[in-house]
Amino acid sequence: LTFASLDATAVVTKEAVRFGRDTEATILTLLTDAVVRKLDYSFLDPGNSGGSGEPAAVTSGAAAVTSSGSTAANIISDLAAMISALTSSGKSLVFTMPGLTFATICAKLAGVGAVVSGNSLFGVPVILGASGPRQITLIDASTLAYAQDDQAVLDASDQASVEMVDSSSQSAASGTGAQAVSLWQTQAIGLKASMAVNWEVLLHNLGSPSQPSGVVYMVVNY
Repeated sequence: LTFASLDATAVVTKEAVRFGRDTEATILTLLTDAVVRKLDYSFLDPGNSGGSGEPAAVTSGAAAVTSSGSTAANIISDLAAMISALTSSGKSLVFTMPGLTFATICAKLAGVGAVVSGNSLFGVPVILGASGPRQITLIDASTLAYAQDDQAVLDASDQASVEMVDSSSQSAASGTGAQAVSLWQTQAIGLKASMAVNWEVLLHNLGSPSQPSGVVYMVVNY
């Protein structure tokens, strides 16, 4: 896997940091949350087809199951359909979904006498995330390559110039952007959260070479 870095930046005034209680710590926490949210969406959002140094989501081009409803019978049928849609060996299965979605599933299944443990569904481990897309994703982890640094890096500096625009897609290799703002000259501090991370789908379906064989997702409204 090539090296890739996920970054989130923010600029605050020195006055805010100096006189605002816990301002810098609060902003660093928000930056960390932004990195987590971006990572969750980049990894799981089917609309992310990659580009500009960003890897495509593991669900990009993957098989999709349409939710038939939110009753216990619907949920059981839909999850079974997701499992059936996998064409990989199923060696390392895991579900990912928002915490509220899992809580809803547990409540619905409990209503019909089905027992759901706190960290698995039908014997498959469940990873919960509050900041990802509203969908259930079934992944055979053995069909993916994933690399991530052990920790995010948080940096602060007033000795930099930044382009004050959210939509910037600048790179160190070729930068031709709008006017830069000097943090030193404007009495500001720049904060940046960075994490090295990358992934790649290793196994695809024979009949559809662009379709991951170990990933199935289902968009839900619960």
